Amino acid sequence: MPDESKIYKDTVDLIRNRFQKLGQSDSEKIFDAILKFIADSEEQKNLNVILQDAARMIHRIFSFNEVTIGLRSPKDGLYRYEAIVGHTREAEQMMRDFAFTRAEMCDCKDYPGISVNKYTEFSLAETKPYKEGAEEKMFNRPLMLGKGRTSPTKMIEGDYVDVYIFGEKDDMIGWIEFSGPRDGNIPSRETVKWIELTSVILGVIMRRGDFAAV
Repeated sequence: MPDESKIYKDTVDLIRNRFQKLGQSDSEKIFDAILKFIADSEEQKNLNVILQDAARMIHRIFSFNEVTIGLRSPKDGLYRYEAIVGHTREAEQMMRDFAFTRAEMCDCKDYPGISVNKYTEFSLAETKPYKEGAEEKMFNRPLMLGKGRTSPTKMIEGDYVDVYIFGEKDDMIGWIEFSGPRDGNIPSRETVKWIELTSVILGVIMRRGDFAAV
């Protein structure tokens, strides 16, 4: 006869061991971080705080040196950087002084990129995805712009990734931008998918519409 009390105890131990935080996979840590972000945002009335928290989460969990989140202003319809993490003071000031029209946000001439799906676009330094003579100082290391790529797996100064935030009826209301991965490599498909999920969550949060003005 099996010892049912021992089997029960072993089952309890198995469950506790399996679900303890020690030994979590990277995906589990990301999942928990996103859950915490959602919970923290639920009662938050200041949209700036939510955006800054999201940018810091991406900066910390996905190990990007530079993360920004921009939004379209309901006042004039222009797109501006609102949350900025990891940039130099000079680069941040340049970003905060800039505003983009919808046409500029979709401009493949001044901001060429590689669209991989509805949400995500990669911009590579070789195509100069910025307005020359005006936007170089928005990068942390402008003197490094133009330095050659040594490997197809590497990201260099001037590379960045945009993940778009959509509102109702697929209206593009903002974007998450990240660059400077700490391991120097182009982000994995899984990493980009997690950030796309974050953009969807931000879109849902912003539909609440009960925030203080940005």
